[in-house]
Amino acid sequence: RGNLNTRLRKLDELQEFSAIILAAAGLQRMGWQHRVGQILHPEECMYAVGQGALGVEVRAKDQDMLDLVGVLHDPETLLRCIAERAFLRHLEGGCSVPVAVHTAMKDGQLYLTGGVWSLDGSDSMQETMQATIRVTA
Repeated sequence: RGNLNTRLRKLDELQEFSAIILAAAGLQRMGWQHRVGQILHPEECMYAVGQGALGVEVRAKDQDMLDLVGVLHDPETLLRCIAERAFLRHLEGGCSVPVAVHTAMKDGQLYLTGGVWSLDGSDSMQETMQATIRVTA
């Protein structure tokens, strides 16, 4: 728990951990790329639904603010988040259910790999789904 400084200090000083999992983007932003020991790929470690997506809420009629934050809109990220949330909703999952996903878009195809685990981790199921996506202007 805590910010990057706190987490890295705990790793370095407390000797209670062998490793820590952090977002590489955050370490890069801080100029601490040298602290990255390994990148976990989706085949090794999927992520929580919506992990890393940014949502911004503004007043519906505040056109200046809508124009300002509109440049942040990424249609692919939106589609991936919608698919991930639909997957979680279908499983009736929440914060206490061990569910993970990985989504990707390639050549008009949306790929969603999802996994769910028993609470003790002894049983799991993973599956990949694919759908054709057509985005109109």
